Amino acid sequence: VLLPFRYCAFPVYILKALKFKKPVIASELPCVTEIISNGKNGFTVPISNYKEFTEKIIFLADQDNYSDFIKSIEANYPDLNMNSMLSAYISVYDSLIKKWK
Repeated sequence: VLLPFRYCAFPVYILKALKFKKPVIASELPCVTEIISNGKNGFTVPISNYKEFTEKIIFLADQDNYSDFIKSIEANYPDLNMNSMLSAYISVYDSLIKKWK
């Protein structure tokens, strides 16, 4: 998944990509670097550095490299499903609500 954003609030596309075991190449934005670990589940690239975007695409076009990334995603994100994601969101919201009470 290629996401050459200049601005982004929260990229749900990255979570969807990881859920379906797809590596991500995205612009180096704070919301992206919280999710993407360079070399494990994708790459972050400086904004507008299209040469580096191209290099990462070529790297992942190699079947062996792509397979290694898929294995890494499966090993590091084994429980990415709707129930686990919703549970995590509910946990965060519950803790915030308790702080405000």
